Amino acid sequence: MAETRSLPDPLSDHETLLRATEAAQLAGKRDALEVKLAIDTKAAKKDIELVEGKISELQKQVRERQEYKDIEVDYFHDANRGCVETIRLDTHDVIHSRPMTVDELQDARQTKIPGIGSARRGRKYKEVDAIPGDQPEHVTTK
Repeated sequence: MAETRSLPDPLSDHETLLRATEAAQLAGKRDALEVKLAIDTKAAKKDIELVEGKISELQKQVRERQEYKDIEVDYFHDANRGCVETIRLDTHDVIHSRPMTVDELQDARQTKIPGIGSARRGRKYKEVDAIPGDQPEHVTTK
């Protein structure tokens, strides 16, 4: 009974050249695949970082039971108290109050009419009849 064995068999010059060419082509293909792997790995790492950031943000929202989003606000200039209040337009809550600047105070006193500026700290903002030029500024903040 005959069997098959792997034994050395000399290559001709032409066969040697073919094998050398094929080996060089495969080495080039391997190098290109390694570059592609490095690029894909870098892209995958960026994708993972984005997903981890989103997970972290969602976990923070769940933990704090709130989220930060763009809310439209107005600035109400209260000449009676000499302050500027930042008011959320969705809930009408005063979220920040600061003293008026010297220029703001001067402008407010020049155009002041009795009964204007009835908003008070800790109360909900109420629309008041404003005088021309005393309209609240509209901004969007976080």
